[in-house]
Amino acid sequence: MFTMPYNNVILTLLVICWLCSMGNSASIASKIPIQSHITGGYKNSLTKKNDISKLDCSQFNNDYDVLQQFPFPVLLNPIRHLYNQSTATMDENNIFVKKIYIHEEEVVPLSVFCLSKLDTLSIVMTPFENDIVPDALLNLKLLSSFWIYNSSILKIPEQLGTLNNLGTLIFDNCSLTHFPNLSKLENLWIIERCTDVILCSSDNIIVMILMSFNF
Repeated sequence: MFTMPYNNVILTLLVICWLCSMGNSASIASKIPIQSHITGGYKNSLTKKNDISKLDCSQFNNDYDVLQQFPFPVLLNPIRHLYNQSTATMDENNIFVKKIYIHEEEVVPLSVFCLSKLDTLSIVMTPFENDIVPDALLNLKLLSSFWIYNSSILKIPEQLGTLNNLGTLIFDNCSLTHFPNLSKLENLWIIERCTDVILCSSDNIIVMILMSFNF
């Protein structure tokens, strides 16, 4: 059986998912000049811990406020995607955060779930508090792509299947042993390489289990 090197598989998946999430970015770039700059890095952020009781989105006036309260720097509107730095990409009107990429930080800030217009959430080598994806994930009603790579997670909200726009799930090198029921989601791609995870079965869900290959 032909096998592709694992790193090449991951890179290919990254490129595919990124291109799919880009949409009509080319036409957007021609209309509105994109300015890249650093935001975040607020070391005393009250939203650093993943304590659901501390999630108060009313304290933020806009998505820029949310990013500024992150306990680590974020490159806003990068000209090209950087895989070794946390980045955020705004919508075509520079009002809402559409894509967020968190790379090798101390913890995923709970306030990320205040970005209610978020389309793509990518977590790389960054843990959730207590290795639990909080129920606050359900605030992201427009989320279409959710990717966790090399970040230990023991639990994910059972209501994940209520995110009706979710089209792509990529969980690679995590610690899940149970997967929520996602049978109500249409045309969902799941790319999974966790440990002993039990996936739901449904005709409308396409599952690619990478752990069964010899990389």
